[in-house]
Amino acid sequence: MSIELVKRGVWRVRWREGGRNRSKVIGRKGDAEAFDAEIRRRQRMGSLGLLDSGRQTLSEFTEEWWDLHALPNLARSTQVTYSALFDTNIEPRLGG
Repeated sequence: MSIELVKRGVWRVRWREGGRNRSKVIGRKGDAEAFDAEIRRRQRMGSLGLLDSGRQTLSEFTEEWWDLHALPNLARSTQVTYSALFDTNIEPRLGG
């Protein structure tokens, strides 16, 4: 892992993940240092420690998202469209 100056005010963080070289360009040095520290922390914890994936089903996530985001923020017509798309395309292909 390393942090390098790309050009004035632009920094690149480099690391190795899954046998591949990875990098991310970040605008501020402090943010690049914080991101580098986070990558180091995640590598110490291992991949299972950094993601909480697999514990919430798609249906559970959809219900939570619907209540917290869709109902208060989306127009009724958009809600109807999203609901139809989920019921006909997403849930049948990806499952609950």
